[in-house]
Amino acid sequence: EIKKIKLKRKNQIMNNKILIIYHKEDNDGVFSASIVKYSLIHSNKYTDDDIDLYGTCYNELSKDFESGKLEKWALQYSSVIMTDISFNEVKAMKQMYDLFGNSFVWIDHHKPIIEESKKNNFGKANGIRETTRSAILLAYKYYFDVFDTNYKDHNIPEILRILSAWDSFSYEREGYELDYVRKVNIGVNSICKLNIDAAYNTVEKIFDDKDNFVQKLTADAYNQGNTIVEYENGVSAQLCKQSGDGEFKLIDDCGNIVRSAMALFVQGQSNSLMFNTVKDKYQNGIVFKRCPNGNWTISLYNTNKDDTFDCGAYLEKKYKGGGHIGAAGCTVSQAKFITMLKTKV
Repeated sequence: EIKKIKLKRKNQIMNNKILIIYHKEDNDGVFSASIVKYSLIHSNKYTDDDIDLYGTCYNELSKDFESGKLEKWALQYSSVIMTDISFNEVKAMKQMYDLFGNSFVWIDHHKPIIEESKKNNFGKANGIRETTRSAILLAYKYYFDVFDTNYKDHNIPEILRILSAWDSFSYEREGYELDYVRKVNIGVNSICKLNIDAAYNTVEKIFDDKDNFVQKLTADAYNQGNTIVEYENGVSAQLCKQSGDGEFKLIDDCGNIVRSAMALFVQGQSNSLMFNTVKDKYQNGIVFKRCPNGNWTISLYNTNKDDTFDCGAYLEKKYKGGGHIGAAGCTVSQAKFITMLKTKV
């Protein structure tokens, strides 16, 4: 079937249409997609009408794969760009690469799927994959700063560096305090509301930077974020006190308890700072979220920012998840989740 579709692509006159698939649930996905679109339009090779934007999440992409949407995209678009997201299914990523070849561009910073790409013959896809920066700075590098000159000279718009520092947990390397990047990220969230049109308009103004737009945006985002964080801190403290389950443990391969953890059961965005009021008692924070398909996502955090325990490596080994040292995630079945509830492990 793949060969038939590739033959159809070869024999038909392809249009100039491009599909940008991006992670719709955070600033990194929305702003990296906006940077990609900005580059395409300002290259004078594409117009707004040539570009379709598809905001999605991992579970929705799995449904797209199962329903055969990849094959439809192959006949509808001349090329596809994925940023800050991938299919959960390795075979879907391989199929995307097989269908589009050099017309497939993949920008990502998530370690597990990057490692899988090297093993399963789609690691040569165009784009850029690194784990040290988020998709925002990777998109900027791929389209505007191939040799990293602007990055090394700190000539990248600061707001992009701050947003990346939050998403990739690289605030220290970028020269910021965690509290600062958190507030700016939340403030930008409040201003743009993860709306792709608002984010794109903001990116246009960031690159234009008339009347010190970047400086004003950063300050405004910080002020709004500060107000929201003060409220969130109070809510998190109350949540940990009233609803936190402090009996959870992390174990090693021999079944020995190696870490103490508090678990919360919430929907929506989460972060390590939710556990600030209990960080002296628990080494890790866990957030369980139920997915529409019945599976559960697990977010694992170090409660102490200086902790060297590798959350990403732990979840990758135990549950085929991944992420960063201080924050990582995975998805488990309902049966596995129930076992965790019963054993507190």
